[in-house]
Amino acid sequence: MSFNIVAQQNERYLIKITDSLQQIAYDSVEVIVNPLPLANAGADVSICQYNTTQIYASGGVSYLWSTGTTAPYIYVNPILTTIYTVTVADVNGCTDSDEVVVFVAPIPFPQITASPSNTVCAGSKVILTGSGGVSYVWSTNNSYNQNVNPLTVYPQISTQYTLMAISEYGCSATNNVYISVTPNNIQAETKIYNHGSIINSQSLVCIGDTIEMVASGGDSYQWNSNYSNIFIGNTNSDTARAIANGNWMYFFVNISNSDGCSAFLIDTVHRKYR
Repeated sequence: MSFNIVAQQNERYLIKITDSLQQIAYDSVEVIVNPLPLANAGADVSICQYNTTQIYASGGVSYLWSTGTTAPYIYVNPILTTIYTVTVADVNGCTDSDEVVVFVAPIPFPQITASPSNTVCAGSKVILTGSGGVSYVWSTNNSYNQNVNPLTVYPQISTQYTLMAISEYGCSATNNVYISVTPNNIQAETKIYNHGSIINSQSLVCIGDTIEMVASGGDSYQWNSNYSNIFIGNTNSDTARAIANGNWMYFFVNISNSDGCSAFLIDTVHRKYR
């Protein structure tokens, strides 16, 4: 014969037994109620994605985590927010459970745009623009630029720039951009002709003369002057022609090559008075 009881405190139970002959016997049993342990899995934790954290339990002499670990503490690195449960037992074998939540914040994915290009001529201006975060730190050659975006640089040699993007949760990630620098070895030169002869800044020309400017050393050319409407024909080739109609005339040419390198030259022509 057996029966079940739910004991909330220490109790002694009296048992009366009567057999088929109506003979009676008595016995007693004492039920001692041990208090339950108080499981504590610790405070909830927030981490960045791909990071590892330790969670620690207390309240018992043995432990069993939902991961299968039987130590008081475990190291976890969940990809998504996860609930971990621990069951603790005391010396009497009584058990209790608790849960801890590990909140996982996503990491940013920084992107970099280089303008005008990832390949430039030495000393050229490059604007590096980062995205993917709420704040940024740029670094190169142990130099740091915090909270600067976009970043403007003028590299003289090929250089790698590192961007750290920081999210609204304080999580961070990095990305790199490599700026390839071409030496500015453009050999630019100009010559000015008047009536088929080469002239220089000390030469004098007559008003109405046709002046021919010839540049070399590049792949593209752009001519200009301090006087308007004096050019004849195209100003986007290596040769430009103009009518002398001013006193001191300055001719500017911007010469560039396929590597993105450029040179800026100025020629001067002085008008002769008749």
